[in-house]
Amino acid sequence: MATAPKLSARSVGEPFVGEPGIDAQAKLAELATLVGKIRDDVRTRHAAPLGAEIALTSLEPLQRARDAAERQAASIGRVNPRNPGLANDAIQAVKGLVARSLNWFVRDQVTFNREVIRSLNATVESLQETNRALRATLVAANTETHAWAQRLRAELGEQRTTVIAAIDHSARGFEAHTAEAARTFEAKTVETALAFEDALARATGEMQQLLWTELAATKRDYEAVIHQELRLTRLRAAIVSVGVSDVVPAIPARGASQPAAPLSIDWLQFAQRFRGSEEYVRRSHEIYVEPFRGHAPVVDLGCGRGEFLELMRVAGTEARGVDASSELVAICRYKGLAAECADAFTYLESAEPGSLGGVFCSQMAEHLTPADVVRLIRLAHRALRSGGLLVIETPNPECLAIFATHFYIDPSHTRPIPPSLMAFHYEETGFVQVRLERLHPAVETMPSLASLSADVREAFFGALDYAASAAKI
Repeated sequence: MATAPKLSARSVGEPFVGEPGIDAQAKLAELATLVGKIRDDVRTRHAAPLGAEIALTSLEPLQRARDAAERQAASIGRVNPRNPGLANDAIQAVKGLVARSLNWFVRDQVTFNREVIRSLNATVESLQETNRALRATLVAANTETHAWAQRLRAELGEQRTTVIAAIDHSARGFEAHTAEAARTFEAKTVETALAFEDALARATGEMQQLLWTELAATKRDYEAVIHQELRLTRLRAAIVSVGVSDVVPAIPARGASQPAAPLSIDWLQFAQRFRGSEEYVRRSHEIYVEPFRGHAPVVDLGCGRGEFLELMRVAGTEARGVDASSELVAICRYKGLAAECADAFTYLESAEPGSLGGVFCSQMAEHLTPADVVRLIRLAHRALRSGGLLVIETPNPECLAIFATHFYIDPSHTRPIPPSLMAFHYEETGFVQVRLERLHPAVETMPSLASLSADVREAFFGALDYAASAAKI
């Protein structure tokens, strides 16, 4: 930027000669207005943005104003030039005289103008110095800002690269994890589906197997019922065709208690339902095979369908059955078993004393009165030989469950016999080696009893039946 020329001492020191009619105060006001406008222009200008060329407030208007003021001040006291000639010379002489004569009047104005010009020069110099300092500061700040921006841009670039790399790494890890999770989920889904199909197949197979098992069991039950009905029909038909003259109704023994009128019941069907099948009774009587071995002949009082007699025949022990039912005796004979229709008391009374090796009586004593029970034991003692064996099986009244389930199902039952009372009758009659064996635990047919304590179950819900055995001296 060019430096404005300064006012010379000679030009400002010349005497001020104003033209007539010039208002000095108006010019000063105009000059002050111009200086204020310049100052406002400087203040309102904005610096250029960082990174571009720095533009400061231009001092050119102020310098032009200053130069105009200097020229105006230099022209004070000078006369206007005219065409050369005598008239001009005369006029110029007069004007010079007038200007010199007014020098005392305009001295203060000239001094004021000189000071104003000096102030303008100082202002221009100060503004130029301020511009130079501001430019240097702005350049340094711009350079530093540019360097900081470059560093920031570099750091942001590095961070952007790091962030992008981290994002890419995370994205790859997420994709790998997602793929692995998808594979795991697919594998688990397939495994679950296979397991479900396998479990469904097993459950279906088990249900089908259970269904077939139930159907087979139902079929066996129906076949057993049909077979039993057919068997009973054949047995009844065989009774008619046996042709045995001694199958006659039993003759009541003297003193034996008899019901007022016999019950009209199909005892074969009754025995099948409540006594149990012949296979079941045979299994329950197997425990007596060994005790009676070597005690032939054995008499089965109340032989029924002959289950005990069949076991004796298989074991090779001579045995004979006695029953008051001609129908049951006919069934035994149809099986080829030795049996006769007779009253138990009558049979024992007619037997020779000491002629029997064993007497077996199963599920019959509970049909007798207490007096008949004693009488039966005494008659058995009379008919047995020395060392002969007596076995009576009967419901066990020590088991309370027997009264709720079995005992009163048979309408011909009279009263139960406690084991201790049975042992007492044995001993009083003269039997020795009295032995009580409790049979058929109630918990086997009534599982709910298992919830009781062992002591209570044993004391009140033990065995459904018992067998009392003894030998004759």
